[in-house]
Amino acid sequence: MRILALETSCDDTAAAIVDEGCWVRATVVVSQTQTHAQYGGVIPELAAREHGMAVNQAIAAALTQAECPLESIDIVAATVGPGLVGALLVGATAAKTLATILGKPFRGVHHLQGHIAACYLKSAPESPDWQPPFICLLASGGHTQLIHVRRLTDWVVLGETLDDAVGEAYDKVGRLLKLPYPGGPHVDALAIKAAQEGLSALLENGRFPIARTENPLCMSFSGLKTAVLRYVERHAPSPEDTMAWAAFQQMVAGHFQATIMQTLLGKIQRACEQTDCWRVALAGGVAANAGLRQTLQVWQQESPQRTVFLPEKRFCTDNAAMIAAAAFVSPWTHDRGEEVFSRAPITDRLTPT
Repeated sequence: MRILALETSCDDTAAAIVDEGCWVRATVVVSQTQTHAQYGGVIPELAAREHGMAVNQAIAAALTQAECPLESIDIVAATVGPGLVGALLVGATAAKTLATILGKPFRGVHHLQGHIAACYLKSAPESPDWQPPFICLLASGGHTQLIHVRRLTDWVVLGETLDDAVGEAYDKVGRLLKLPYPGGPHVDALAIKAAQEGLSALLENGRFPIARTENPLCMSFSGLKTAVLRYVERHAPSPEDTMAWAAFQQMVAGHFQATIMQTLLGKIQRACEQTDCWRVALAGGVAANAGLRQTLQVWQQESPQRTVFLPEKRFCTDNAAMIAAAAFVSPWTHDRGEEVFSRAPITDRLTPT
């Protein structure tokens, strides 16, 4: 079973060819970062236009990389939601057109389903074989959810962010600290450097707050983002004093990331206790965060019953290989892109403390 998939939900035009839902023969990503950097965020109309210009190029590059003819494709898949409407239309239309020309079936895939399916991808024979059940922390710029993946096509959302996604909070803090776009990876790099240099002293007004939610498996990052904003407004040195400003950036990034890690690790621990499932996987763009990966590796080493799976970083951010994997494991997906995740009833969740 050979699947050609397209992913155009936001600002990356991606194409991939995957065999048997796991073996990655080719993966191509055409980035639009430079186009949107001048605006400090993604402009939907520009993203759709860039996708239209790049999608054929991405498909051709994937076929060349995989060294396979177009006629060998068995299924054509594409992300059909959620995402930017214009951007999604480009990828879905291209995939449907190609499927019609080839006389092959088309499968529409839910974007978040794709991120979970990235855990099943392999790029080499020695790649680990990861299968359900497991707890998945799906964290990206637009989503933050704790999902109990019970079977390949059976997922229950245990908790999620009530406001900002964790990746969104990273990017907003990056903007406050005047870091290049996108800010998230730069905040992560500064935080890792701060930890290495032992900058662990508390902030003058105490550490940044961790939000308490009615459902202890849900999260909130809006208050944390505001706390960083207020601290920067009150205590930031002049950017003209480059040494003091650099030290301030590093210190704030370190404390911000430490608060995020404490929040996420606490939620993961509770989810494992509730489900009695101690197998944890990361998914989504924030799964490439070095601090988060290190935190979970340490957490795993603290108990023999814990197992953590970290996908390759290139499969954490938006890519089409994960869409192909999702199309393979969930043959009932279709082009309407409707919700494929169920949510645990409130009575099945932990009682707030």
